[in-house]
Amino acid sequence: MKRTDCKLIISGGLAAVFVLALSASVAVAGTVSKTPAWATPNSPAAAAAKAVTPTPFETATLRLINTYRVQRGLRALDVHAKLYLLSKEHSRHMAATNRLSHDGFSNRYALSGFGACVENVAWNYPTPAYLVGGWKSSPGHNANLLNSRIRYAGMTRVGAYATFFACG
Repeated sequence: MKRTDCKLIISGGLAAVFVLALSASVAVAGTVSKTPAWATPNSPAAAAAKAVTPTPFETATLRLINTYRVQRGLRALDVHAKLYLLSKEHSRHMAATNRLSHDGFSNRYALSGFGACVENVAWNYPTPAYLVGGWKSSPGHNANLLNSRIRYAGMTRVGAYATFFACG
């Protein structure tokens, strides 16, 4: 058995709508911000990015996501140290609680400092190809993968739990 779930936040000032269990969730609040100062090439986050080392599974998954995006005329996503660490923390949380969830998504979004964030989570996908294929075949997850507002990503897996957290 494999499970997935996704979430999306876009700034804009509309009311929040949450739909869980294998579909997209949208929360809209606040205003669009510019890229945060810590996301610039000479920032502490850029230095921290050198310390972030995705696993082969994580690297292959993001590579497949980027190939998919580029084939559809979208930009490839850059690994972002802060988003990677937020994603890793969430994957660890899901593994520790043995539960697929978006617990703390609003907090991850706030900590990201970006104006738009998406999140897909999954459980029990044995390979990156199966994982990305599962997300592509689900309308909500697919919309998150192909969101044109996202520019940076953290893609992690702890045990059988995976988190794709991307912002722009």
